[in-house]
Amino acid sequence: QRALPTASDDERVLIQEAIRETANEGNVVIVAHAASYALGSRKDVMRVLVTGSPFARANRWLTSSGGKSPREAEETIAASDEARAHYLKRFYNVDFEAPDHYDLTVSTDKIGAAQVIQMIVGAARAIEAAPDANVRAGWETKEIPQVKRYPGS
Repeated sequence: QRALPTASDDERVLIQEAIRETANEGNVVIVAHAASYALGSRKDVMRVLVTGSPFARANRWLTSSGGKSPREAEETIAASDEARAHYLKRFYNVDFEAPDHYDLTVSTDKIGAAQVIQMIVGAARAIEAAPDANVRAGWETKEIPQVKRYPGS
């Protein structure tokens, strides 16, 4: 296994500051750059993971690929997943991205984009309407674990 390059402190700080500044503006959606990890367990943030199986994502990619092959689709999705895993490790020391790192995890295998948007907006409105509901229910907001995790464990 090859060693991952480490992010320079300057890169890490610059990206994390940009994410925090954007979040501080309020009422924003930040897509990418693992913003949920940079923002940790801020109470004014809803962390959402929109995902799907590699098969479904490859099939979606094929429809907009301009005639690329299924093999190219699979390779593209695998490379994208590997790049994300490396980014999480490099910037946030996360060994395995897990659904419990998020407040809401949605698979797009059977749900279209419009429905996913409705789900996210509905969840955000529910949280805004009852921000302390989790505490009343006995659930605690937790820090994203920085422990080594493995798929299937």
